Amino acid sequence: MGLQIPTLAVNIAGVHLRQPGYVETLLGTLHEHGVAPDEVEIEVTETGLLDTSATVRENLLQLRQAGVRLALDDFGVGFSSLAHLRDLPIHRLKIDRSFTVECMRDARTLTIVKAVIEMARALGIRITAEGVETRAQQDWMQQLGCDSAQGYLFSRPLTSDEFARIYVEQRDTGQRRSLMH
Repeated sequence: MGLQIPTLAVNIAGVHLRQPGYVETLLGTLHEHGVAPDEVEIEVTETGLLDTSATVRENLLQLRQAGVRLALDDFGVGFSSLAHLRDLPIHRLKIDRSFTVECMRDARTLTIVKAVIEMARALGIRITAEGVETRAQQDWMQQLGCDSAQGYLFSRPLTSDEFARIYVEQRDTGQRRSLMH
């Protein structure tokens, strides 16, 4: 359709990263559909990264070298490992919805969220708050230092046709759904 869309986030299962040849298959699919690797962000949950075997690490490195961005999804609810932040070539850390909601009412959760954001920042990793449903949550997470947010405040899940229609309407009227900015 010729739309200039933002980075496309795609959830993948950790099992894919354990498959030799996965990167070649993914890059081939992107090429077949005319999508540049730097237009895609692969999201993997923490639990999907429990196995950080040589194959998984090699696939992650190959994806990053090809220009694909990598996000660690649902951070905080699985087996949160600081080693993942240190060792894996991720671009983005996505703070799980439960932390986004709870950090506004619970001091202990807030302390954890602040620490995670500070660590990610120091490591050069961008931070997204998941599950943002209100302007108050958006403002709160922005003040804490999140780079972006996602959730029902911005949109419910959409079909590709609905997305294209809304995206074109907003582009044509000069509107842009803000991710924090």
